[in-house]
Amino acid sequence: MKKQILILLLIPNCLIGFSQQEITSQDSINIIKKADNRVLSLRKQLKKYWIDESIDFASDTCRIETIEFEKMEIDYSTLGMNVAISESKYQYDKLLNKYYKKLVAKLEGSDKEILKQTQRDWIRFRNSEYKLGFLLSKEKYSGGGTMQSINRNMLGKILTKNRLIEIYHHYLGLIP
Repeated sequence: MKKQILILLLIPNCLIGFSQQEITSQDSINIIKKADNRVLSLRKQLKKYWIDESIDFASDTCRIETIEFEKMEIDYSTLGMNVAISESKYQYDKLLNKYYKKLVAKLEGSDKEILKQTQRDWIRFRNSEYKLGFLLSKEKYSGGGTMQSINRNMLGKILTKNRLIEIYHHYLGLIP
């Protein structure tokens, strides 16, 4: 009986040290400041060796990853992680659109249609991967659990980020 009472008394103390919290507006300001500082430091380091276009790309992706990481450090609940990952995916999608438009602008006439068709094919591939991800996250295959929603969400982020990198490399490979 004494052991049970001791355990009940200790549980709340243990949970206090490990509880996540919601991200406040002040947290958001601090996260942005951290991301801005990290990007500024990165830009200074890369300025010696890289071209401006590559510095911009590295800065943009560093900012996205820093913000996601910092948000998850504060709110590491399933919902908190899913929100942070979704926001990162959205930001990567915006960057993908930015570099896709830059790549289209460099192509001539009917060559643009090849890129557009490739992008449509990639969207079909991405959607098929989503279906597979949802299938494999079912309890009968994965064992279930709240982690499955994070895995599915991360799949979307990774697919988008990888496509961004592919488009960016195509763009970099073009003659200026």
